[in-house]
Amino acid sequence: MESPEPREVRVRLIPAVGFRLEFPGALHHPFVTEDDLSEHYEQVLADAARLELFIPDCAPLVIIATEPDEATRRIEVPPAPT
Repeated sequence: MESPEPREVRVRLIPAVGFRLEFPGALHHPFVTEDDLSEHYEQVLADAARLELFIPDCAPLVIIATEPDEATRRIEVPPAPT
């Protein structure tokens, strides 16, 4: 069985003693604390993207994160092991 193509997701991080995550197409914009994001950056963004955009854990994911200083970062998240 072929694994599905990764889904690419864009997110903009908005500073506010933490960050509001803006995912295009999402109904909500989750807020994460600065501590959570600094300690678990990739996992926090991946979990939020999957929750807000209804992306299953079994699907690979590519996140393009735009930082408050407009720098971008590409994060590749493999599917959860089965």
